[in-house]
Amino acid sequence: MSAVFRKKPRVSRVLADSTQGAFIRAGRGRAGGYSFTYRTGGLILLGMSELDDVLSRAAGWQAKIEARDVDGIREFMHEDYSLVLVVPSEATVPLDEWLRMLPDYVVHRYEIHGQVGHVYSGTAAVLSLATQHATVKGGDRSGRFVITDVWLRDTAGQWRIWRRHSTPATAGAMPRG
Repeated sequence: MSAVFRKKPRVSRVLADSTQGAFIRAGRGRAGGYSFTYRTGGLILLGMSELDDVLSRAAGWQAKIEARDVDGIREFMHEDYSLVLVVPSEATVPLDEWLRMLPDYVVHRYEIHGQVGHVYSGTAAVLSLATQHATVKGGDRSGRFVITDVWLRDTAGQWRIWRRHSTPATAGAMPRG
């Protein structure tokens, strides 16, 4: 079951938005048994309270990436994990290759500008717009990326990252009308 919230919750804090030089409001709330997070000027996180668990796992996974912790990161990974790229060219990086590359993946800064998440049964999708300043095996891997992470719940009830689709955000605005 997935839920969508249109009503704005009570604002609980104000954050500085460094990307736009403005302030955005952020809050947390509950409605109909679901928990959610709201950011004006950003994106809304949607779904059931399970989404909080997925987002917590995603944050932990990102911390392990930034720490280049090959042993610690395994607790977040599905055995069939792959990083999938379609731009600038198609590539699939399976788990073993990704883990071998991790010690050479130096993240200097990582900032999430917005996220939307959905949970349905034992599957979760977290779509993010993020800026990363990083080097991979000595080559620059910096820029703004559109990222889709697909999480699966294992038999023990733990969320594990199954796929990451990462695309540089280089396309222009979509024509309308």
